[in-house]
Amino acid sequence: EVGSCGCIVLRNGHAVWHCLPEVPQDLRRHDACLALCDLGLFYFGGARGRVFYKDLHAVSVDVQKGCSFTKVACADVAPAPRSNTAFVSRGGTLWLFGGCDLARPEMYSDLWCFDGSWTQIVTSMPPPARSGHQA
Repeated sequence: EVGSCGCIVLRNGHAVWHCLPEVPQDLRRHDACLALCDLGLFYFGGARGRVFYKDLHAVSVDVQKGCSFTKVACADVAPAPRSNTAFVSRGGTLWLFGGCDLARPEMYSDLWCFDGSWTQIVTSMPPPARSGHQA
């Protein structure tokens, strides 16, 4: 239904909820993640039923027109499909850790950064695999 997605806009210290026009069908997913960095707002992965995704989209939000999603072209190196990941930013870099793909089933303990392209960060002692966590 129209308006099932929304955002809070802060103006002059007041928060106002705005319903947005419908999100495209192929991007209606559960447990996807959003992160805001200097490069903009980004949407990663998630799942629809038992299908998991690893795509990255730049998101533009306009309270009048709704959201527009632009798929970010990524090289072959990218995180595996997953949901329930931690996705945060620092400056112009996005950081992604962990998550799961219950269709395989697989839990992840990998760390990735995105600053225009994905790079996996390999550590000598990664933390245990996890999903549904926050950073």
